Amino acid sequence: MIMYKQAKLSNSQLVYFVLFGLTLNAFGMGMTVATNLGSAMWTASSVNLSVWLGLPLTVVMILLGACQIIVNGLISGSWELPKIIGNIFVVLFFGSFVGLFTHLFLVIGIGQLPIGLRILVTIVGILFVGSGISISQRVNLVLHPWDELTNLLRFKCFKGKAHQAQLAAFAIPCTITLILWLVTRQVYAVNIGTVISFFCQGKLIGWADMRVFPALTHRLPLLDSLRHDGS
Repeated sequence: MIMYKQAKLSNSQLVYFVLFGLTLNAFGMGMTVATNLGSAMWTASSVNLSVWLGLPLTVVMILLGACQIIVNGLISGSWELPKIIGNIFVVLFFGSFVGLFTHLFLVIGIGQLPIGLRILVTIVGILFVGSGISISQRVNLVLHPWDELTNLLRFKCFKGKAHQAQLAAFAIPCTITLILWLVTRQVYAVNIGTVISFFCQGKLIGWADMRVFPALTHRLPLLDSLRHDGS
């Protein structure tokens, strides 16, 4: 059962959890990209756009994140400037760190490991991604727009159920990847890791809610606003 209350965190704790959640998420994303066994859905769609547009992955992830800010604003009906500035900071931070971690993992040779070890690294990476998203969503100070979409759907449409919300949020990157496959007849970064992420990432977020920093509960501001909207 999900607990909802106003978590009493100091400013330093808020900053710590925000940066730790984002870094853990980016670290896991970098692992999945480096193993070349399929990335999480948003990353996979970013990789395919990157190849099609001929742009660096970091640039494409930042552009997709910026577009998602607009989509989230339309869903929530909220266009608060401080929130948008926070989203932009997170997009820049996250996109840059995914690129950095991917490069580091490739340099140390993760992509050359035997298939069994690469599968294990991919699974661990997806676990890190789910845990990082869970931390960011519970702190609920600034979120990556992709994670904010899941959080919006989770509490506005799916009664707090992370798995169903994550599957619904994945409709966007799935559509992007499908359209690019129809246009180019090629697909990249879609493999066993993508399948695991699609079916398990929402469940991993719910698991991490209870197991990773369990005393950190969902902070109320977003939940209150959504309840108010639905009343």
